[in-house]
Amino acid sequence: MINNGTIENELKKLILVRFKSMREFSNFIAMPYSTLATIFKRGVGNASITNIIRICDALSISADELADGRITFRESEREYSAKLYMGDGQPSVCLSAEEFNLLAGYRSLNAKGREYLNWTIEIILQTHHV
Repeated sequence: MINNGTIENELKKLILVRFKSMREFSNFIAMPYSTLATIFKRGVGNASITNIIRICDALSISADELADGRITFRESEREYSAKLYMGDGQPSVCLSAEEFNLLAGYRSLNAKGREYLNWTIEIILQTHHV
């Protein structure tokens, strides 16, 4: 489950982990970009159920949980596999829930935080690589 900040911000983070842009996501779900932008401006609670279900289905998240202000993946965390798309609509990389959460955390860091994390990972790989 993801829960930091407003639900719209968290939903946007999730989308941007999987897609290059919000526009790419709107194309993927066949929703006009202006409609998607309005949902994020006015809040998911004010969107039509049809649009929310379309968004949730594309992201494999629970619409019921989203209505309660939480993002929860439909499958158990152990079984969940996030699919990342490279512009052609075809899945290119599958991640475990743990890997997905790490990537989402990395993307939320500023440049200094990313630099520090990259440095730390290099040290760990040199000493603990299998």
